[in-house]
Amino acid sequence: MKKYFQTKICLAVCFLFLFDTLASSQVVNAASEDFSDVINEAPVGLDISKYFDVGKFELNDSEDSTAYPYQTNSSSVYENASDTSDTKNGKVLVLAKGNSGVTGAAWSNLDSDNYIDITKKQTVSVWLYFGSGDGDDPQQNGEGISLVLQNDARGTSAMGSGYQGLGVLGFDQSEVKSNKTLLSSSWSPDPTTNSKINTPDNAAKMAVNNSIALDFNSQSNSLISKLWEPILVGHTAASGLVVSSRYDEYTLNSYGTAKDSVALPTDYPEYSSIISNTTLGEHNLRLGNSADPYGVISLTYPGKAVTYHQLDLDSLRGDSLLNPNGDASNPWTFINTGKNGKALSTYQVGAKNASLIDGTDADGNPIYWHHLTFTWTPKTSTSPATITYKFNDKMPDGSINNGQGSSYNEISETIPVDVSAFGNPTDNKIFWGLTGSNNTDSNVYSKLAVFESIPALATGTAETTIYDVSDDNKAITDSSTDNTVYNGDSLNFDYNLAWDDTSRQNWQSIAADLNLPSDVDYKSATITYHGTNGDSTVETIAKSSDLSNNEFKYKLAHDLGTKNSNSDYTSADIVVNGTADNQTNSAITVDAEPASFDGSNAIETTSTPKFVIDGQNVVNKILDLEVSLKLNFQSINYGSTKKILGRTNDFDVSVTSLKNPWVLRASTTGLYNGSQPFYGNLIYKDSATSDQIVLSSTPQTIDEDLTSHTTKTVDDISDDWTSNSGLLLENDTSKENKAGQYTGTLNWTAINSL
Repeated sequence: MKKYFQTKICLAVCFLFLFDTLASSQVVNAASEDFSDVINEAPVGLDISKYFDVGKFELNDSEDSTAYPYQTNSSSVYENASDTSDTKNGKVLVLAKGNSGVTGAAWSNLDSDNYIDITKKQTVSVWLYFGSGDGDDPQQNGEGISLVLQNDARGTSAMGSGYQGLGVLGFDQSEVKSNKTLLSSSWSPDPTTNSKINTPDNAAKMAVNNSIALDFNSQSNSLISKLWEPILVGHTAASGLVVSSRYDEYTLNSYGTAKDSVALPTDYPEYSSIISNTTLGEHNLRLGNSADPYGVISLTYPGKAVTYHQLDLDSLRGDSLLNPNGDASNPWTFINTGKNGKALSTYQVGAKNASLIDGTDADGNPIYWHHLTFTWTPKTSTSPATITYKFNDKMPDGSINNGQGSSYNEISETIPVDVSAFGNPTDNKIFWGLTGSNNTDSNVYSKLAVFESIPALATGTAETTIYDVSDDNKAITDSSTDNTVYNGDSLNFDYNLAWDDTSRQNWQSIAADLNLPSDVDYKSATITYHGTNGDSTVETIAKSSDLSNNEFKYKLAHDLGTKNSNSDYTSADIVVNGTADNQTNSAITVDAEPASFDGSNAIETTSTPKFVIDGQNVVNKILDLEVSLKLNFQSINYGSTKKILGRTNDFDVSVTSLKNPWVLRASTTGLYNGSQPFYGNLIYKDSATSDQIVLSSTPQTIDEDLTSHTTKTVDDISDDWTSNSGLLLENDTSKENKAGQYTGTLNWTAINSL
């Protein structure tokens, strides 16, 4: 093995000497839902009963108790009685179950400390279920779920409209007048009366007010890409004796209708920040969306009139489907009477297409549940508040999603938000929660949620790093480009748990459940608890049968957090030690393995990075040479009698080796100003008292290390150089060097000495 480098030498006589070093380095080396299946496959979740108000509802002043169709909150907490495991999957929030257009909402209970403080960073971790996406009709997955932050006066009784409103947006309330006489038993639309369409102002009043919503629309609600039938959702009370009249109330499924020709509202919340944000996809702010049939994720302000825009029905399509020429069986005939019909669409921020359907893992098994990490970041003096979401960032077993499934792509976004949308919340505390709705498709899927962490309790993080102790403690993470280890290398699997100081409780009763990677011979494990004052406590766990079976289960002896006197530890490292074991002559790819840390008040998951173990026939050797780019020498004047010229800047030379004894040599053909040579020599002295080595065209040994190190070793050759040792320039005072700049080449060679 040989390393060869060239160093350009520049030298000025007036006198300034420069060495320009050019060096490089190289390392040697279902058509229909089975509810029970979905519940049984649910990830482990928190018992949220105490921390959420579920199933409450209250009309606001704009909603007529005799006509408003969304008066029932269908949400509930499902108890899975068949689950007899120690850690139950039974706490599943059911937002919408059934095909009668149900709507549900579950809001945080402020009395249980479950709130968002808009002045502090907070995180929510939750699993969501929408449906399978099987069949030809995307309506089976409709309508969707919203994660909502709100300061509505109704508090935990707030709810918006169903269907496309997802339980948070306002009601488009399109009304068609109908009549019947005493001699008739049926109602008939009145063709002489134009329909009534809600205005943006009125729609906003029927929403969850003082709110922002991250909407997961699992059904496209567009009157252009797909024409939905208006849905009859209720009636006003009848009036009149001989001829009775009432209004039939419809929702038009139009909130996703895109119309790029409509001017964007410059008074939209955080308009400037949104428009200038180049990371918000194709459309930072858009009327409607270009949704995939199975979903789109976007942000809306449900309680603001600027969210809604009224469109002329007659101008939406180039066909007659919205104007069916008096067909009395088609509701569009009366909603668009005289081509004067209207429909509401919504302005949406950062809309991104998403597959809100079941995915498939690498083995072809269904993935029912989608993980969401949602983070609120408060405003500062220079930037607005933001919400950040990561969707499908984890697989249901807790492992990091690195693309090992299909229809399960990770989607992430950071969106600026306007905190004034919340009005003036008391003590900066606002409600948060989930809303959801279904349509009336006979096979529509339920909308479900399972919580891992909520602000009322504890928030933590879990991350895994592999350290190759035999390779200078090389760190391997999911983002590492070098993830190769060698047979026989000593490995540390470090699971780092950290408590977030935004938590309102300590992270309590943490049970670690690790699936350890294959092809490693595990020896022992340690747990190190880290305190706030820098102290640490180490707990050693001897080799056990669990480690032999590539498992590690252990209940941590300490809670993490500083909220009470039980603990002042804020993080812990669980380190499992082992040796890479590849008995073949070929490389083995070791798959990621999940790990969960189930506390009584927070659940975090992670997975080991994927890595490669090279086979027994692979020689693991490293020889790397690093050389600084420039070296300046002392200036001298014409006719100077100064014999030795010292360096005036730092110059570094180092050799990194692994199982590679080496010899470092250097050579040069001299320094020249054009054709004029410099009278003198570049010399090397190992110490101030050692003999000097004159560098010439014949390579000279500068240093060597004849040891074959079993761990990566760095020899910093220049570290001990002084003003009288190392690389120096010897001036031949018997001759006169003319003023000018002298250049040359210094050749470095690192050679395997075996």
